[in-house]
Amino acid sequence: MLDFFRIFVDRCHHAKEEQHLFPTLRKRGIAGRENCIKELLQQHDAGRKLVRAMASVCPKAKAGEAKATEELGNRLLTYGGLLTEHIETENKCLLPAADRLLTPEDQEALNEAFEKIETEEIGEGTHEKYHQLAHDLAKG
Repeated sequence: MLDFFRIFVDRCHHAKEEQHLFPTLRKRGIAGRENCIKELLQQHDAGRKLVRAMASVCPKAKAGEAKATEELGNRLLTYGGLLTEHIETENKCLLPAADRLLTPEDQEALNEAFEKIETEEIGEGTHEKYHQLAHDLAKG
């Protein structure tokens, strides 16, 4: 679970935004939507803090400590809510601006940069592995 959050959510998704998408949007003049990027970055930081907090309580929860298990559950619920809020912010604010501002050349350069992250930083096939895991978990 923590591995999924650290690699798929943070190193795969958030890294692409922080390293490539946000700078490209700023270059294209995302004026009036800078608050959107600021909010998303705050959500990234909040998510990282929650994942560290979950990691710190996992050994006690695994050992069966009820208080730790409850704390882990609460942090998971908070994290899930944060991700839901993050996706809403992307859908309502970031993506419409990106659709308007990014040129076909920008989109091609972003695709190449994203692929480089996938293959060189997180490893070939890792994205697909976690995507399949998420799909399998969603099926129940």
